[in-house]
Amino acid sequence: MNYLAQQSNPIGPLSGIGNLGLQGGTYSNAITLLAQVISAIIGLLTIIGALYFMFMLITGAIAIISSGGDKAAYENARRKLSTGVIGFVAVIAGMFIMSLIAILLGLPSILDLGAMIEAIRLP
Repeated sequence: MNYLAQQSNPIGPLSGIGNLGLQGGTYSNAITLLAQVISAIIGLLTIIGALYFMFMLITGAIAIISSGGDKAAYENARRKLSTGVIGFVAVIAGMFIMSLIAILLGLPSILDLGAMIEAIRLP
């Protein structure tokens, strides 16, 4: 009986799914690949967060305009507007903090917008 561990033929090269695998590459560029993945994830989440909080700002401003003197509607709109401003400032501060962390870790392309757009663009 010939077991799998006794076979002399290797199973073959293993590769990942899509662009995250090391197709034809070596493990020496794994740090660069990790930096590109982190950059794409952070960039995508930053864009989503900024769009969400801009939407909160716009809807809060429209709600304040249309409150028509109603105290409860005005307070609800003011809270929404405050949430939008605080969230937008938090997104911008998060980008600066991530840039600082990237510099400290030696990953200069972690917030490269052009590389991030190329990485998340559909093929």
